[in-house]
Amino acid sequence: MRNGDYHILNSIERGMKKYQYVPLSAIFTYSGYTKEDVNFYLNRLLNYKLIEMQKNKFIGYKLKMDGYDCLALNALIKADIIEAFGNKLGVGKEADVYDVLLSNSKERAAVKIHRIGKTSFHNVRRYRNYIEDRRHISWLYISRLSASKEFEALKILHKGGLPVPRPIFHNRHIIVMSFMNGKLLANINYLKTPNKVLNKILDFIYLAFKNFNIIHSDLSEFNIMILNEQKLLIFDFPQWISADHPQYLFYLKRDIFNILNFFRRKFNIIIDKKEIFDKFEI
Repeated sequence: MRNGDYHILNSIERGMKKYQYVPLSAIFTYSGYTKEDVNFYLNRLLNYKLIEMQKNKFIGYKLKMDGYDCLALNALIKADIIEAFGNKLGVGKEADVYDVLLSNSKERAAVKIHRIGKTSFHNVRRYRNYIEDRRHISWLYISRLSASKEFEALKILHKGGLPVPRPIFHNRHIIVMSFMNGKLLANINYLKTPNKVLNKILDFIYLAFKNFNIIHSDLSEFNIMILNEQKLLIFDFPQWISADHPQYLFYLKRDIFNILNFFRRKFNIIIDKKEIFDKFEI
C-alpha cells in the first residue's frame, strides 16, 4: 500500500458521509489529486478489492470492509500503537478479535474489529439517535458507532475499578484493549466455589448499574472470562445502555436472569430473584 492508496481511501470515506457511492467528481475534490492520479489509485484499490464501484446512474465508489480495515489499522500503526499482528482469537457475528503486540511496551494485547452487518439490524435501531443528522448511513459507520460505544463503556468501567479489559486505543471500528488470558465461562464445567464466582458477576452488574448507570444488556456466559476463581473479566459492551434508557429495567433484569439461569443449569445454584431485585432496588 502506498500513501496515495490511503489518501484515496480516506477521500472515499469522507464522501460516504453524504453518498452511498461517492461520485468520481467528489473524489477529485476531496483528494486534491489530478484525474490521472485518482484513476491510477482507484484501479489499484479495485484490484486489491478494498473498494467497490457502481456504474448505474453515475460512476461512484464506496469502501468495502477490508478498505475500512486498512484505514483503521494504518492509523494504529501511525500512532505507534501496534507493532505486530498475530492470530485470530475469536470470531463473532459482530466482531473479530486478533492477538497483537503493542509498540512501546511490547505487551501482548487484543484488537477487536467491529463488523456490524445486515444480520444485525437491531443495532441500527439502537444507534438511531446518533445518526439522524446524516444523509446516508453505511454499515461501516454503524460499525464505527459500535466500537466507539464499547470504548466509552470500557473507559468508564475500567477507571471505576471494575473487571473489564483495559481500553488502550480506538480508531474507527477498531478497539485495542488489554489481552484477556483466561477461559470463557461457557466452556467451564467445574468451579471450586461457583457461588463466589456468581456473586462476583452479580456485584459487577450492581456496581456498573448503581455507580456508573451502565447496563451491559447482552450479558451471558459467552462474554465473561474467568482468569481464576478470584478474578474475572466482563467484556463485549457495544450494546450497553444507560439507566436513563426507557427500557433499562427489561435489559437489567435480562442480564440478571441470563446469569442466574446459567449457574442454575451448570452448577445447580438457585438464588431467589426477589433477593437480587431488592438489593438492586428494582
